[in-house]
Amino acid sequence: MRDLKDYIWFVSYIGLIMCSIALFTPAAFFENVIWNHEIIKWIMGFFQNSFNSVVNVGFYEESLQLVPSVIASSIVILSILIIAMGLIKRRNDLKKGSISLPKIIIPATCIISSAIYWMTMM
Repeated sequence: MRDLKDYIWFVSYIGLIMCSIALFTPAAFFENVIWNHEIIKWIMGFFQNSFNSVVNVGFYEESLQLVPSVIASSIVILSILIIAMGLIKRRNDLKKGSISLPKIIIPATCIISSAIYWMTMM
């Protein structure tokens, strides 16, 4: 029977796929039923505002909203690229279980901290 350590590399691939999908899904949704008003926000600085069946789509205009979104999304994209390059380069080491954890944990921590930073700044 194989050890769990032989299959732990699969978790990194799942995390990479989930982070890539999460980058392109809405991060916040606000709704006011009384006025028929909805706002959908993405972490990349993109928003969709619908009011009485009129839909406005675009990027944030205020710098207080745009700067944290640009910082957070650039950190997430950079961390995704670092994890992907590390997984491609060290695929055999991951299957053997001989890769050092900081190479995966540090970018993952950056992704989580940038998402928390974006949520607090918004």
